[in-house]
Amino acid sequence: MNKSKKLKTTVKTLALMALIFTSLIIPSTPSVSADSVEDENIEKIIRYCSDSVSGMHVPAEFHESLRCMYEDMYIFLKPLNNYDKDHKKDQFEFIKSTNLYLSKKPEYFVKPKGDAKHTEADNLSFGINRLKNSTNMEQTLSTSSFSKAITNSVTTSTTRAFKVGTKASSKFRIPLIAEAGIEINTKYNFSKTGSDTHSETVTYSIPQQKIKVPGNTTAVVSVHLKTVETTGKVDLATRYSGDMVFEGARIGVKWDMERIPLNTWTYYVKKNIPGLNKYLALEDNTKNILLKGEGSYKVKYGTIAEVNVEFVSHNGKLMDNGYTFEVVPEIVKK
Repeated sequence: MNKSKKLKTTVKTLALMALIFTSLIIPSTPSVSADSVEDENIEKIIRYCSDSVSGMHVPAEFHESLRCMYEDMYIFLKPLNNYDKDHKKDQFEFIKSTNLYLSKKPEYFVKPKGDAKHTEADNLSFGINRLKNSTNMEQTLSTSSFSKAITNSVTTSTTRAFKVGTKASSKFRIPLIAEAGIEINTKYNFSKTGSDTHSETVTYSIPQQKIKVPGNTTAVVSVHLKTVETTGKVDLATRYSGDMVFEGARIGVKWDMERIPLNTWTYYVKKNIPGLNKYLALEDNTKNILLKGEGSYKVKYGTIAEVNVEFVSHNGKLMDNGYTFEVVPEIVKK
């Protein structure tokens, strides 16, 4: 009798387990790659941490975004487990607190991202001179001097910003073509996305040009300034140094605190969360890390003056001995 009851109980238990197992079977769904899920999660975290984060511990002005990222469990859990594994430590059973400590204030600088693109733009006319030689002999005649005020415009855009300090900014010298003859510097805001356009007036002057004019001929001398539009992208890099600190209970250990240098910690984050590689960098031969925002620039400016010379006979016929040469203009900023 007892054996019969035990058998019935065993059968009921097996049946119940089968029922539970069946109820846990999830209908198949279209597969989603792990990489796409990770990228989506990373983008959400980046968007969230790029805005002001409520409830952030004070002082947080200089590292609000970085701390927000590094205190996100999705980001720190896997790197921390692998760090402990590499250093032969028991894993944390739970984390009570995470803290980012800076050893000094961050530094800000702008780095070119790839090569600048230079595109020829409109030519700007300086004017025309007509040099008439009414003699039968060749003469060397001089043009007037030419001068023109040109407005060079610069548009800079911060396309990816992080909360790295309310006054976080840095100047940048735009890589113009060699013939430009001027420097154009601009400034980026690291903490706020948006565009800014400013202009400066520059006077380009062309001195008198001596032209050899054949007898009974008029030289038609036209001068124009070549302009170029230069565009490019930049990294808005914030340099940090410090430590990441975790407090909690490890498996088999009542309580522990782990202090990890920021460059070491960032190495593990980049290694285990590849989606963050475009936002974080390790600075060579230092203990510093870089948090990278992004920006762009567009500038239009004058370069070389082109002098075109054509000859017209006194009977109005255009001659075929014309030529063109270039002149480096004198530049004065107002």
